Amino acid sequence: MRALPQVFHRQLTLLFFLSSLLLQQCSTVRLIQEYDEVTDRKITSLQEKTSKFFVQMERHIGKPEAAYENFIPFYDDVKTDINVLQVRTKAIPKSDITQQQLTSLLSQMGNLEKLHRLGFNSFEELVPAKNAIEQSFAAILQLQMALKNRIKV
Repeated sequence: MRALPQVFHRQLTLLFFLSSLLLQQCSTVRLIQEYDEVTDRKITSLQEKTSKFFVQMERHIGKPEAAYENFIPFYDDVKTDINVLQVRTKAIPKSDITQQQLTSLLSQMGNLEKLHRLGFNSFEELVPAKNAIEQSFAAILQLQMALKNRIKV
């Protein structure tokens, strides 16, 4: 008589375990945003635009071509691109990290613009700003690649 309840107890335990496992697989907790291809492409495009700026500055620094007035459209484009990305990422759930990265990048670009208004005498003056901006882009792109690789698994 005792064997029957013991078998029933084992079956019930197994059923509970399998149900828990199934529920756990169905309800994955996400602590960070999903990968967004549009955001990834826009960030890459923005990084390319910024790299072109530094190449042009290196070539023309100390010449009239490097004057701030000649680069106002660049700064306007960069600020617009970052603003578009900020609005887009605000619409993506759990994108706080990307939003913080974009806010930091916008601040760095603002600082670069302020320095440019003052004028550059040599490219070496630009190197710290260039390095900081490149590190920011690397961090943003690294996160995007990690998010992309996560969906391939």
